[in-house]
Amino acid sequence: MSGGEIGRNLYWLKENIFTNGYYMKTKCGFIGTKDKDYREGIVLARKKNAFNDKVVGELIYDVLNLLHSLDYYTAGDVCEEDYEEDLINFKKKWLKSLKKPYVKEVVQEYVEDLKKMLMIEDNQED
Repeated sequence: MSGGEIGRNLYWLKENIFTNGYYMKTKCGFIGTKDKDYREGIVLARKKNAFNDKVVGELIYDVLNLLHSLDYYTAGDVCEEDYEEDLINFKKKWLKSLKKPYVKEVVQEYVEDLKKMLMIEDNQED
């Protein structure tokens, strides 16, 4: 497995963000799983604390892994089911806890926008 052009850049990003350029075992995917290399990567990401926030560091690490998984899938190195599993694991880990507050916030923004639009339309009819 080699992935595509994006894969090389993802290796570089992970190694330079999380290990100061030292070799890091990097695989695509395995988001939210018990895979040993994935867990070691998360430990490195949290230990390095490159963003001065361990949760953000872990999120960035997972985003890079998801992109890596997508790269391998689009290059034909892994099947669609492997990529979909990584996508599902990413969503479970990062989007599950954000779902209700986020949806509520988005709905509230739409309501506010709609109110503004209705007020503009009312003013135009006068």
